[in-house]
Amino acid sequence: MNKTVFDPAAVAKLYDDLAPIYADFYPDYPAAVAKQGKDLWGVLSRLRPQIKSVFDCSCGIGTQIIGITQASGLKETCGADISPASVEKARMPAKSFNVTAEIAAVDIRRDQLWQ
Repeated sequence: MNKTVFDPAAVAKLYDDLAPIYADFYPDYPAAVAKQGKDLWGVLSRLRPQIKSVFDCSCGIGTQIIGITQASGLKETCGADISPASVEKARMPAKSFNVTAEIAAVDIRRDQLWQ
């Protein structure tokens, strides 16, 4: 059996390169954020009615965590991604969508996150 080698730098570079154009995959990015957030929050809140916080692992440019934060009204939402460019891209719409999700560039397999 061959062992797959995970190269975090290569993955980060790939998503750094995609970050500037990722939102362009959606004809109407704000509508996509709202729809995905509403849909995901509907599922999450049914599974865990008392949910008080959400952590989006591999949040990319923030489409889902921004939408979930918007749809839920939660004050404790955060996202993490290995791509610094994606995280920076996520922080810009979070401000324009008027949400306060905390978003950080980290390798979740190794880095200590929020406490």
